[in-house]
Amino acid sequence: MDQMARAGDLKGELVSFAMSDRVSDVLEELILDAFPGGFVHDEGVFAAAIEDFLFTHRLPNGSRVVERFVAEHRDLEEQDKALVLGWLDNVQGMFEIMEPYGDDGIIAYNHVDELTYRVRSNMGPKGVESLTPGTIVIGGIVPVGAEWMISGTPMAFAAEQADDVLAGLPEIVMRYPARAFRNPEILARARELQDEQRRAFIDLYGDDLTVVSGDEVDQTLMAFYRHVYELGGSKAGPWTEPNLPQLPGEWTDADTSRSSTTPRTASASTSTTPRPSRRSPNPTSSGGGSTARSSPLTCGRRRSAPSRSGAWWPKPVPTPPAGCSRSC
Repeated sequence: MDQMARAGDLKGELVSFAMSDRVSDVLEELILDAFPGGFVHDEGVFAAAIEDFLFTHRLPNGSRVVERFVAEHRDLEEQDKALVLGWLDNVQGMFEIMEPYGDDGIIAYNHVDELTYRVRSNMGPKGVESLTPGTIVIGGIVPVGAEWMISGTPMAFAAEQADDVLAGLPEIVMRYPARAFRNPEILARARELQDEQRRAFIDLYGDDLTVVSGDEVDQTLMAFYRHVYELGGSKAGPWTEPNLPQLPGEWTDADTSRSSTTPRTASASTSTTPRPSRRSPNPTSSGGGSTARSSPLTCGRRRSAPSRSGAWWPKPVPTPPAGCSRSC
C-alpha cells in the first residue's frame, strides 16, 4: 500500500480512538471550552480543537493521545508506529499555495515559519483540486516520509482574501513563537535580536533590570522600544509609538509603594520574538520536505484579527469569504 494511503488510514483510526470511550471525556471538556453551551457552530475551530487534542494535549497520565494510541495498539507494525509517532512533529500554519505537486499535492509556503513544504492529500486529486496558487490555507500537516500530509479540516481562503487572512500573522507568531522557531534561521536571528535588545536595555537603564510602578510600565517599555529603534538608525523615519496590545492588568496595577504588592519589573529579556511581515516567497518544488529560507525580519505590525483561546490560530475573518473551502 502507498505510504500516503496508509497514513490516511492510520489517521482515521487515530481520530476514532480519540472519540472512543477511552479518552472522549477529556475531548468533550476541550470542545465545551471552545464551544460554551455545546453547540458546534464553526467546523474549522472544531477541527483545530481535535488536532490539538491528538498531538498536543496532555492526558491525566501525562501522555498525548497519539502516544496512547500507539501504546494500546501493540499489533501495529513498527513502521506504522514510527509513522504515527512522527506526527508529534506536526506543523500548524498559514500556508500559501505556490504550485501543484503531482496530481494529488501542492507546494505550500508557510508564512509562520517561512519554510516551504511538499504536501499531498490522502484523498487523492480531489483533496487538492480547490487549492489553486495564491490560496491561503490555515491548518495543519503531518510528516509522511519526505513529504507532508494534510491533517484535519483546514480552512482555505481565495487569493483575493490573502491580505485580510494574513493580517492575523503577527498575533500568531507572538502567541506561538515555537511555530516560527522551527526555522533555524529565524531562531538564530531571534537570539541575535535578544542579545542586541539586552545591550540596548542596559545602555538605556544602566542595568539589565529596572523596577517601576504599574503606571510607569507602558512608558518604560515605550522608551526602551524607541531607544532600540533609534540605535538602529531610525530607518523608517521619525519615531512613532507602535500600536501594541494592551498590557495585562497585573502589570499596570502594580504599586511599588505598597509592601504587600510585589513590584513589577522590566528587564532586558522583555522583547524576544520577531514579528513577521508578509513577503513574496519564491519556493522550489525540488529538494526535501521543507526548505529553510533566508529573509529579513521586521518589527512592523500589521493589523490583527480576532483570536480564540481554544485553538492555536485566530479566526481571520468573521465569516468565510467567497471562494472558501472547508474541506481539503
